[in-house]
Amino acid sequence: MHQNYSNFVTPTNFELLPFCLFRLVLVAVLVVQKCYNDVFYNNQTIAYIGGIQLEELNALEIAFLDTLDFDILIREDEFSEYRAKLATFFGRPPDASRLQEIRDFMS
Repeated sequence: MHQNYSNFVTPTNFELLPFCLFRLVLVAVLVVQKCYNDVFYNNQTIAYIGGIQLEELNALEIAFLDTLDFDILIREDEFSEYRAKLATFFGRPPDASRLQEIRDFMS
């Protein structure tokens, strides 16, 4: 069951500081690489690369997955919607050829 996380990521819910952003990106990369790769780096390696303690990374991974209700797969329409929003935010229109390349890669 896919959920709409737009309420979760609105600026009114929290302030994302660089310290937190780094950890959020680190744990997101950890989860994504485990989901999409047959061979992946273990948590100890990611913790070392990220410069944080293994225990903290493990706790962040559990909290991240729990927040997403362990629903980490993204529907294509959901991806396209957020991609367009990010492109607009950064002042670039969505690139249709790049989107097709991503679709081909994911299938």
